Amino acid sequence: MGAKSQQSSEYIEALKRIAAARNTRAKVLDLARLGLTDLPPEIGSLTALQRLDLTCNQLTALPAELGSLIALQRLDLNENQLTTLPPEIGSLRALRTLFLSDNHLASLPPQIGSLTALGMLDLSNNQLTTLTDAIGSLIKLDRLYLENNRLTSLPETLLRIPDLKRIYLHRNPGLGIPEGALGPSFITVAAGRATVKPPREILSYYFATRGSDGVALREMKLIVVGWGKAGKTTLVKRLAGEPMDPNEAETHGIMIRPLTLHCTDGDLKSRVWDFGGQHVLHAMHEFFLTARSLYLLVIEQRGDRAEVDAKYWLQLIRSYAPRAPVVVALNKSGGVERPLDRESLEKMYAPIVGWVPTECLSESDMPGAEATIASLRKLLTTAAEEPTMPEPRKRFPRKWISIKDWLEGLDKANTSFLDYETFSNRCSLLGEPDPQKQAEVAALMHDLGIAMNYARDERLRDTTVLRPDWLANGIYGAAACKSFSSGQIARA
Repeated sequence: MGAKSQQSSEYIEALKRIAAARNTRAKVLDLARLGLTDLPPEIGSLTALQRLDLTCNQLTALPAELGSLIALQRLDLNENQLTTLPPEIGSLRALRTLFLSDNHLASLPPQIGSLTALGMLDLSNNQLTTLTDAIGSLIKLDRLYLENNRLTSLPETLLRIPDLKRIYLHRNPGLGIPEGALGPSFITVAAGRATVKPPREILSYYFATRGSDGVALREMKLIVVGWGKAGKTTLVKRLAGEPMDPNEAETHGIMIRPLTLHCTDGDLKSRVWDFGGQHVLHAMHEFFLTARSLYLLVIEQRGDRAEVDAKYWLQLIRSYAPRAPVVVALNKSGGVERPLDRESLEKMYAPIVGWVPTECLSESDMPGAEATIASLRKLLTTAAEEPTMPEPRKRFPRKWISIKDWLEGLDKANTSFLDYETFSNRCSLLGEPDPQKQAEVAALMHDLGIAMNYARDERLRDTTVLRPDWLANGIYGAAACKSFSSGQIARA
């Protein structure tokens, strides 16, 4: 420790409080918010201390003498600048609660495994990339907070902790665990809006998707919206390399077709849902717009309502998919862009990945038209890359892939629907007997556009599996949805 630290008023104040606690054999010592950059080694003399609060200081390291606090039961170190923990931390065998959130920890010493009385460990908001295997020795641990770190892997020893009741792993994208598998966040649970997801389920999912046991689906749902006659269907066909049909009929309902995007990390299969744009159909969008999707908004650029139309559709998208990426195609532009207040729209309806003027005419009819289609394809590919659309790259248990393949195979069997019990039984036969995980599979199929599941909709209670195209066009054709019961999964 430097002379500057020893002479600072904060350091002197800490020494005074330590001396007073030693003289009185105090059990609690408050050194929070002093602005300490160093903790005096005299702290090691407080062998009767049971609680030490060092919250909101500027500590970058801890003295080895901390390990002498053999009676310490609670240690508060939130909101410091710690980059490491001393190996002597393992001597605190009586420690039950350890707060280390909002520091700069990149790793934990293996001696942490000696804290066999520890019941709560908060490591949220740090820079951890891995966890030591020794963490599995914390046999009394029941709460582990790891939100907002840089974890890329988890040790299998976590499965050895017998009484772990809560684990929060949110905002660790390197783990590749979908939000649905992580369960509600700490804030959501603390506010009483949801119950915590059992750690065993989260960890079982994670380890089931590692190595040869898991695989990335590399599939996503691309939803195309916009007014009728804006050229959505023709634009989708042009993206697939098909020529423009001047007699293309207006879409009534939904057309579902495949489109492959050539991303930098390999091909990504998308299911393109081309929605009819008639105003009477918009009330039905709530049944099909999903959050984990990429959106293509097609605006007719040559009209004088382009900005008004953009606001209308962007607001509709955001009401169902608050954070889904959106690409805007300014169609029928004729090579000329009308001015739009893009900055305001991007601020209000973010994230908007980009805007592309497009023209579906052939190259012979309008030179440069093909280049606009290529630009749109490139922007959609950019939007489908890892930072914007991580979901298609997340790993899932291979048994879930088997369920997906079975659902897709129903199309060949010309099966339009089946009851949920049949779906559940089939999941069990394919290796997924857990009802909660079966529901997660159904929700995943819904978001990918492979299947549609309304079990989470309070208005819908029944549990049925339906083909998406059959359901969608039936609803749109009749403009009535109350005859369809809830909990439904519709296969594409």
